[in-house]
Amino acid sequence: MSYRPELLAHIDFAGTELDWVVECFPAGLLHARPGAEWSVHEALVHLRDVEIDCYAPRIAALATADGAFFADYRGDEYHAEHYDPDEPLASVLTSFHEARSRSLDLLRTLGDGQWQRVGQHETMGPMAMGYLVEQLYWHTLEHVTQVVGNRELLAWRS
Repeated sequence: MSYRPELLAHIDFAGTELDWVVECFPAGLLHARPGAEWSVHEALVHLRDVEIDCYAPRIAALATADGAFFADYRGDEYHAEHYDPDEPLASVLTSFHEARSRSLDLLRTLGDGQWQRVGQHETMGPMAMGYLVEQLYWHTLEHVTQVVGNRELLAWRS
């Protein structure tokens, strides 16, 4: 199997993995901050927001043309201004999966030339489609790990 289809399969599975670790998390503790920067609810809202407002538009831009400009995404600022602790987790996860599915559908249609395209990030410089897609994957795993870590920290306190 070649790298791209495998990467996309892993990205798809990471969403499934996210669902599983959230299902295993005590619902009453979704807003707890056990030494973590964000609660599980906050981390999942952030993951969804970044998927919709950062990765999806960047992927779409590079799918269309080489040389797209990517403004720096300031997740902490966005979170401070927009986070709603009362947003139902089911809604957060549904909108995350819908956005992820659209991104994967688009990525599966791209040809070799589109995978080689490079955009320009405001602070990071040149950013290739392949790098961007790998970052999408690693960002998901980062927050899957955060959910597991929060669960472990809370388990030791009970």
